[in-house]
Amino acid sequence: MDSLIRFGTILACCFAGAVAQAQTIPALKPGVTVWVYDTGEEMRELPVLVDGQTPNVSADFDTIDFSTPWESTYGTPLAEHYVGHAWGRMVISTGGTYEFRLTSDDGAKWFLG
Repeated sequence: MDSLIRFGTILACCFAGAVAQAQTIPALKPGVTVWVYDTGEEMRELPVLVDGQTPNVSADFDTIDFSTPWESTYGTPLAEHYVGHAWGRMVISTGGTYEFRLTSDDGAKWFLG
């Protein structure tokens, strides 16, 4: 079976709501790209980001782990009031059934396609 390539986007934020859009996702490379936007205030729904808005933090990682504070993991003091976008490429070379898990204490959405 040919490799199946899927592109996934994880939107993690400190609340639940609809998807916010900002910069266009760049060309994919190995690992996971993370963009974090500091909203500076408590949110009850996903904020509307300005088209082309620059993230406060932008970095590439082999993996991401949102269970640890941003300060220690990503070099930023953002612990609350942020919107994070993470995306990467997944190559599935063996056919079968796969399960994915996304957990969040404040709200998150995962898009695969």
